[in-house]
Amino acid sequence: MRREIQSDKPGGDAHAEEGEAKDKQRRQRNREHKDPTVPELRVPTPNELALVLDSLVASRALLMESGAAALRKAEGERKIVLNIEQAEVERVLGDVGGEKWRNILTG
Repeated sequence: MRREIQSDKPGGDAHAEEGEAKDKQRRQRNREHKDPTVPELRVPTPNELALVLDSLVASRALLMESGAAALRKAEGERKIVLNIEQAEVERVLGDVGGEKWRNILTG
């Protein structure tokens, strides 16, 4: 169920190339001013993000809007619902995020 992300806008490929060039310039500037204590993060590609979304939908962790009306919408416009109990989300955020998240969730 892997999808390729394609632009349906005229000149979409040129726009993507321009965006990639700007990303390359930004990464170069960041390397020049890099803080050695901060790990460098890799930005996922649109195809990698689509693969993650497909995996989460296949595992039923996320539910994506379906039906005739949804199929007429662009994929980015469809509604997505987290299919996990609220208590479980609060527990994990509290465990991972510590006291700050616990305060946010209980406040």
